[in-house]
Amino acid sequence: ETIHRIGSTDLAAMLYDAIEAQNDQGQNLQDPKADENIRSLVNDLPTAISTILQAALAEFDPRAQQLYLRAASYGKNFCQMPTNEDDDQVVIFPSHEFIKTARIIRVLNTLRCPPLALCLTNQQYEAQGLDRIFQRLLQRQEYTTASAIAEYLGVPRDKILKHWAIKAAEAGASVQTIRAKAANFTVPAASAARDAGRMYLALQLLASEPFPSQEQ
Repeated sequence: ETIHRIGSTDLAAMLYDAIEAQNDQGQNLQDPKADENIRSLVNDLPTAISTILQAALAEFDPRAQQLYLRAASYGKNFCQMPTNEDDDQVVIFPSHEFIKTARIIRVLNTLRCPPLALCLTNQQYEAQGLDRIFQRLLQRQEYTTASAIAEYLGVPRDKILKHWAIKAAEAGASVQTIRAKAANFTVPAASAARDAGRMYLALQLLASEPFPSQEQ
């Protein structure tokens, strides 16, 4: 990997080395020489930042991940600057790519930690997709974690809430509990309660459904 190659003059390595030196020294002061070197290669910044973000996604150690993210953020500081003193053209790196990477790393770390211990690589995460990952969490009845991840990533929680409502009805949870957490899924919950032999709960759930005129 070019980032960690000894004596590498690759821009990604320069960004990482600058942050690693700060970390070793326990300070946040920028090295003027490093800044100058990076400015001289400003056109290569988008590729370098992308390389660093990919390295962060491949890393399992949270401390190393943070170093990579800091290095990428350091590189972003030089974006929006003119490519040279006589040119108005600027180099831009999309902030949403940095944010997306940081969020994926946080989700991966959550999945990897006990008691879940789903030690997925980023490649596995991408290959399986969120639907499959949520399915695995629901099979373990990890509803709180699944719901938190969905909310954090800004994706719908409908499948999670529906699955929870069905399992809660099968277990005999009260109508109030089910409606408080999954009010939109009382009908499938009622079907699950009926199939589980809980006819009274099924009738209660159906009776709690508002009529169309009440929903307006």
